[in-house]
Amino acid sequence: MAYGIVRIDKVRSCYVGHLESVQFDGTVTTTIFPQNKIENGMICNVGTLLTGEREIKEMVVPATATLATAPVYLIAVPEINYTQTKKTDASLQNFATNTDEPVRAYSLEQGDIFSVSQDMITALANNTPVVGNYVVAANGVLKLKEAATLAGTEKFAGKIIEKQTLGTTTYVGGSGAIARPITFYAIEVISN
Repeated sequence: MAYGIVRIDKVRSCYVGHLESVQFDGTVTTTIFPQNKIENGMICNVGTLLTGEREIKEMVVPATATLATAPVYLIAVPEINYTQTKKTDASLQNFATNTDEPVRAYSLEQGDIFSVSQDMITALANNTPVVGNYVVAANGVLKLKEAATLAGTEKFAGKIIEKQTLGTTTYVGGSGAIARPITFYAIEVISN
């Protein structure tokens, strides 16, 4: 099962702060975490400090009550895999974080640009987002949701500005090939 991938192309919080450490402190369900993992490219709201912690805040799932008021943060954890026993261990699609571990959450501002793998966007049709459409936060999910138009009440909104396919097929001898081309969508933040 492949996990989400994120690229922080031009995100201001990479350089001048506004980076939060967050941890999910609730009941893990397959609705919120389909693969029981926190994936790069997920979005969240940030809550208060966890009990007994100095820096780790609560990772909050976007909800109807906060969609118009709470800023969205982008989950992006460095893909460090300490096990390199198989060729597939090097694939970013095989990296995710356990739901009980802290992750990095980047603050997003107007003009920021980031890219996520196609599986991190809930598309309107055919599981394929359309360049020129928008993405917003949705109630009860940690993935971006594609929208053809904006309602004007969204706190977070981004525009899909480019589609890219990156990666190559790696041949591994007699056992065949490992296909790693990945489709990314670049998103420019309109508001947050």
